[in-house]
Amino acid sequence: MAPSLWLSLGLLAGTTQIDQRLADYQWDTTLRPAWGAEALAGTHRLAVGARIWRTESQQTLDPTTGDDARVGASTAELVGRVRLSDWLGFGLWSDASGGWMRLSYNPDQVTIDAGGTPVTVQLAPIDTWTAGLSLALERSLPGGWNAGLQAGHRWYELEAVHRNGSTIESRSERFGDWTARLALARRWGRS
Repeated sequence: MAPSLWLSLGLLAGTTQIDQRLADYQWDTTLRPAWGAEALAGTHRLAVGARIWRTESQQTLDPTTGDDARVGASTAELVGRVRLSDWLGFGLWSDASGGWMRLSYNPDQVTIDAGGTPVTVQLAPIDTWTAGLSLALERSLPGGWNAGLQAGHRWYELEAVHRNGSTIESRSERFGDWTARLALARRWGRS
């Protein structure tokens, strides 16, 4: 007997807690609202699909004037899922994801007073790869709907520049963030 196939399209809403170490680079690391969407196809125990996720933070660009820029983080990932267990109508899933994240600044330039001579710095978008793991608890609802709660962690690398004594150093550093998502999806087919 062939396994039953299903397809789901869902909306996501939740929060993202970016890496606290980014506060050293003047980022606002408080819990931030986030939103996204997810499309999955699967069988009873396995699923694959894609997810997009968007959140926003703030970075202080010039501590002397308090000039800030909003930093948008948009992620597109491929997702693989395995159902770990079923209990009282709930399914517990484990996710692994990998994809791409773009950090974009608004405004995308800043003018800094460098001791009497203003310097304009362009803030180009930053693209980086991501990898993540998460758990999802889901329940089927009447009418072909599905609701869930997801919690996960993802990792990414950024080029970080900082002062070490009188020297300016640049190196790639790994950061991560925690995410909690509520999901509401329409499911077609049998799971």
